[in-house]
Amino acid sequence: MTKEESPSFVSSVTKMIQRKIHIPLKIALLSSFVLLVAVWSTLRRIGSAESSPESPWLTIPESSLIERAETEGKRILFLVEPSFCSDCESIRKKFESSATIQDRFLFTRIEETTQKERYEAVLLDDRLSEKIPLLSAGKGFWGIRNASDEILFLSQGVFGETEERLLLESAQNKKSDSGSVR
Repeated sequence: MTKEESPSFVSSVTKMIQRKIHIPLKIALLSSFVLLVAVWSTLRRIGSAESSPESPWLTIPESSLIERAETEGKRILFLVEPSFCSDCESIRKKFESSATIQDRFLFTRIEETTQKERYEAVLLDDRLSEKIPLLSAGKGFWGIRNASDEILFLSQGVFGETEERLLLESAQNKKSDSGSVR
């Protein structure tokens, strides 16, 4: 028997041929799987982006916020949030769930993590000094102000019926004030 005819040589050649076939097959299967996952994740992102409602919390510069409040005849409802806030999400959800409040106010968040300059301005504002200790305790507070930066109301935690009535009355007063000027 020659070396080419030996069983070990034949089996090694057979294995080599099988490997040459299996490697492209494995690459093709792996590429197909990666492509399938990429298409699926893209479709999932598109679907979730369309189904999630737009947040009513504006993240526009202060000057644009004031201009928009003046043109729309609305007051500004602001929420001050420390970086680790225990109740801010429930406060936001409560405001978002009230369609009448959403229709009558512009919502804005002042976050410690993303809006450092505005957050530091809040810390230095004497009008808010009674609520500043809440931020150190990991709690947020909210309030109403008009376009001329006059603070009309301050509160903490999730609003109840009394605060909701005050909010709606404040919005109604804004409408009647702007109606008498025009």
